[in-house]
Amino acid sequence: MKEKLHFFGEYVQFLDGDKIAEDEARLYLTLWKKFLIQKLNKDCYRVEIVDEQWGGRDPMMISCLAQCRQICLRLGIKVSFKFEVSPLGEDGIQR
Repeated sequence: MKEKLHFFGEYVQFLDGDKIAEDEARLYLTLWKKFLIQKLNKDCYRVEIVDEQWGGRDPMMISCLAQCRQICLRLGIKVSFKFEVSPLGEDGIQR
């Protein structure tokens, strides 16, 4: 099987200054990563995380009284699928 590199990402938005919401957002992203890897393991021979980046944005106004922040998790995953379906066939020609 040929290995391919795929990119996945998820972000969470929460109110600025809410420490509990920030901790829950980080927990959600960690669990999202775990769930994604489990799902990929069912359909793949091999799953390898090549790159993992945490990021975020500065607070932005969502109303006159509230600011929100975003944090994100981006993953680069190398996978080799057990099977692949090509809509155009092996040589790229539709029959």
